[in-house]
Amino acid sequence: MKNILIVDGERRIRNVYKLLLTSYGYNTFEARNAAEAKGLLAQEKIDLMLLDSNLPDAKGFVLYDVMQLFYCDVKTIVCSAYPVAKQRLLIPDATAYYDKTKSIEDLFIKIQTALNDDCPAGKHTEPALAC
Repeated sequence: MKNILIVDGERRIRNVYKLLLTSYGYNTFEARNAAEAKGLLAQEKIDLMLLDSNLPDAKGFVLYDVMQLFYCDVKTIVCSAYPVAKQRLLIPDATAYYDKTKSIEDLFIKIQTALNDDCPAGKHTEPALAC
């Protein structure tokens, strides 16, 4: 089972991501800021991080840069309300980029691609998200 760390200052966003990911069989961890994320990265084997670009205690690119020094095998999808072009400027080496104004299905496709997953355990049955 793949482990995904959700790093976002908004509880509502973390809850939506967690609901989606757990319904597909992913194991999720949540952090509301960079400090919590760093602690979880040190404690858990994380395969993918969903990273908001604007956290309450730091900018996403700062956490990303620190993470790359110690956990460079963790793939990262930047999740932001900023347009993807701006996200690429802020964090140019991320695995993928997700515009929060787009559908959640777009995010799920990016997650599957980043993890090279055809479909994790616990296949979901919604036609728009079927594997």
